Amino acid sequence: MLIHGLGTPQRSWDPVARLLQPTFRVITLDLRGHGRSSVAQDYSIDAYIEDVLAVIDAVHVRRPLLVGHSFGALLALESAARRECRAVVAVDGGLPLQRPAEAKDRHTFDTEMRRPHVRLLMAVSTLLGRGVRLSPDQMWQVIQETEDREQALDSIYARLRCPILQVLAERAEPVPWGEEMHAAAKTAADRLYLTHSHVGQVWLDSGHAIPLEQPQQLAERIVTFAAAHSTP
Repeated sequence: MLIHGLGTPQRSWDPVARLLQPTFRVITLDLRGHGRSSVAQDYSIDAYIEDVLAVIDAVHVRRPLLVGHSFGALLALESAARRECRAVVAVDGGLPLQRPAEAKDRHTFDTEMRRPHVRLLMAVSTLLGRGVRLSPDQMWQVIQETEDREQALDSIYARLRCPILQVLAERAEPVPWGEEMHAAAKTAADRLYLTHSHVGQVWLDSGHAIPLEQPQQLAERIVTFAAAHSTP
């Protein structure tokens, strides 16, 4: 199952899905408020997780391989903590990031980094067409809750027993605090890799949008990882 990021529809996975289809039964979904899914009253992380689990149940998949990009990586990890999964691939996301030390308080960080990030997501959504139907305020609330939930991911990694592969972008995004957040992501990823034997790690020559920038390399990593953990 391929889970897209915040502000992008399921078709953002199309280049990767086409490459995986000869090998796998590929399932994608539009998260609530995205693509062809309807708008909703509840955009909490738990509501998104329930949507992922509902699709798993609806398509009758036992022990799925969950692949999530960015926000979708958080959902994949949290879903795997609630449902038995074969493995998880977290694509440039799903990391317990620490706010850069230079951003001394949340207000400063939110103003200089997070709010511009919302504007960027809304712009990308417009370019993709029907990418997201959340309002900027709703998007902002999801991002804030995502940041809070990411701080608890250490316990999720410790609880999970299924193999996890981190696929990470080598290049920082050209946004405020981009270099600092990229450094924080590397620190978090390396710590998890060194601490947990079930966590693997690969880096790709890409920016954050790995499924669109490096679909071939990403698909190859997924196929190789799945083959190494193919025991039913």
